[in-house]
Amino acid sequence: MSGSLPPPRIAGQADAEALFTGLSRWRREVMAVAYLDPEWRLLALRHVGGERDHLALPIRSILRDVLAWEAARVVVAHNHPSGDAEPSDGDRAGTRQLAQLLRAIDVTLVDHLVIGAGVVTSLRMRGAL
Repeated sequence: MSGSLPPPRIAGQADAEALFTGLSRWRREVMAVAYLDPEWRLLALRHVGGERDHLALPIRSILRDVLAWEAARVVVAHNHPSGDAEPSDGDRAGTRQLAQLLRAIDVTLVDHLVIGAGVVTSLRMRGAL
């Protein structure tokens, strides 16, 4: 009886934090995007690299991947190599823009997590979604 394990479910912030925890080790900003099906199962995970202290939110790529994977939900996370998990104004603005565009195609942006040194900040918990 051979078979692969079912994809993990990302049903809450603890699951998402566990999925993205490795981002804290990078010395440049890196974003990871998790694409989920309607039952919260992971369909795909994509990483995008940025500069040492800056990362442009790849909205066009995220929308393309959502359509390709037929995702129902998206969770985004990126690190701050400085260790400070406080979201920037750009983080908040990009998150709102991405959430609005995803809503237009009936997809939910579950959260955007900013990962610092041992600290994770949820933009959903901060009211940005």
